[in-house]
Amino acid sequence: MASFQIAEVGIRVQADGGARPAGPEYRPFRDDAADVHVHVSATPETWSPRGPGGLGHPLFDAESTWSLHDRGDALVFLPYSPGQPDGDGGEAEISRDFSYVTVFGLPRGAPVLSYPLDELLFLHLLPDRGGVLLHASAVLWRGRALLFLGPSGSGKTTLSLLWKKARGVTVLSDDRVALRVKGDEIWASGTPWHGTGRQASGQSAPVGGLYLLIKAGANRLRAPHPGEALRGMFRAAFLPHWDEARVHKGLFALDAAIAAFPPQVAEFRPELSAVEELWP
Repeated sequence: MASFQIAEVGIRVQADGGARPAGPEYRPFRDDAADVHVHVSATPETWSPRGPGGLGHPLFDAESTWSLHDRGDALVFLPYSPGQPDGDGGEAEISRDFSYVTVFGLPRGAPVLSYPLDELLFLHLLPDRGGVLLHASAVLWRGRALLFLGPSGSGKTTLSLLWKKARGVTVLSDDRVALRVKGDEIWASGTPWHGTGRQASGQSAPVGGLYLLIKAGANRLRAPHPGEALRGMFRAAFLPHWDEARVHKGLFALDAAIAAFPPQVAEFRPELSAVEELWP
């Protein structure tokens, strides 16, 4: 049994049948003293969600890679689309309050906490605690977290590694950052879901700035055009669109962050001068 903590969300994992609690990306998040909010257990027993009770109502199909269904008594996660043949294990039953998860049929040595099931759990757990998951990188600078938001290819990993090379900073994440409202402050936390730079830290810090990234031929910070900030922030937010209540909670956290730290647009050249000129 092992416990992990991500953005103050505690997860306890019990792995049976030779499965591992988690992969190496979870090492910075190991915390056996964490308060537990969700229990995840694994069994080597196989299970067909197509049996009695069926899959229930479809909630989401992530382009034939995984799907989520509402069976009434519980939610059903499949690591494949319903139209595909049964996979190699990894199906899960999730309690409606997301406090208990059972994963079935994992092969020996497979991690219980693995993408995309672990991120799916977090998409539901974080809004309940005043947060939202962002497609962003973040670095710690002078006691604050600076967040760099944008779609794939916008330079999140590139800029975070430039920061690390130029200033020796801690990179909270180079691809996924948890944003939370804590009292009258906005906090950012690293997550295990790193990008190509494989940068992930279990640390958290109050936010110091939000930046929408654009690769350009010159370095400059500018105010966003009308609507640019809202579009950029909304596109960076991972929200469980099938769960209206949690979408509202996530949008509340996003709105609070925008109000506290109006986003700036960071146009940058992918070289060390970007860090030195934009954040002297």
